[in-house]
Amino acid sequence: MKQVVVLALLLLILGWAMASVWSAYRLYVGIRDRQWRDAKWWAHLLSASLFTALAVWLRGLFSMGLNVREESQFTHHQPYDDAYQDAHTAEYNKWFPLHSKCNANYDMVPAWVNPVVVLALVVALVSLAVLVQRAATRRSSSPAKENSSCS
Repeated sequence: MKQVVVLALLLLILGWAMASVWSAYRLYVGIRDRQWRDAKWWAHLLSASLFTALAVWLRGLFSMGLNVREESQFTHHQPYDDAYQDAHTAEYNKWFPLHSKCNANYDMVPAWVNPVVVLALVVALVSLAVLVQRAATRRSSSPAKENSSCS
């Protein structure tokens, strides 16, 4: 059963990735043809930015490795500090911001991961706000339907 769930999630992420590539193309065309005022453009921006945030966050998560000691010593060629790890255990169990330090001076998560995740989420929030604002103005500007009931 676990394999089916994992396969379904992978297929969902793959489908979202292909949709995000299409969204990136539509964003480019929208900017080129000055169609960025269209609500579809903002929906594409929302989808692409959410996928970017997820992909970059996963990149940071998988850069930590399963065994921090071996990852530090053999992949990153950094000394592993047991005392530092024990003192900062709670920091490494958080979902965000991502950190996985070998010692006080070296983080295995690239420095660009956390800022890109934040930027992508801010872009997603802005595009969502624009979509909500456009839907609200469309609803308020549409003529109200009057109920014509026979008395």
